[in-house]
Amino acid sequence: MENKNEENKREDKKSLEQTQGTFQKQTFDINMPDGSTLSSDSLDDEQYRVAATMQHLQGQIQELAPQVQEFDLKRDHFNLKQKELQDLLGSNGKPN
Repeated sequence: MENKNEENKREDKKSLEQTQGTFQKQTFDINMPDGSTLSSDSLDDEQYRVAATMQHLQGQIQELAPQVQEFDLKRDHFNLKQKELQDLLGSNGKPN
């Protein structure tokens, strides 16, 4: 487990370096699970690294959200059509 954590830290650091070029702190707000908001100015380097990675991931999540919604709609439509066909086939599951 410790090796996985170290690997994740290396990947986070690499991701951060790729998105920001050099490690220059920028000010942004971080929404915490308890509803509070922190400023990135109040974080040490390690905390800032994690928060910046969270910001990067949040951007990716927001970019993917419409595609996920479209996927969910298509899956629901497919499931409805599947049920409709099943109802048309009747209880024996064979064409009339």
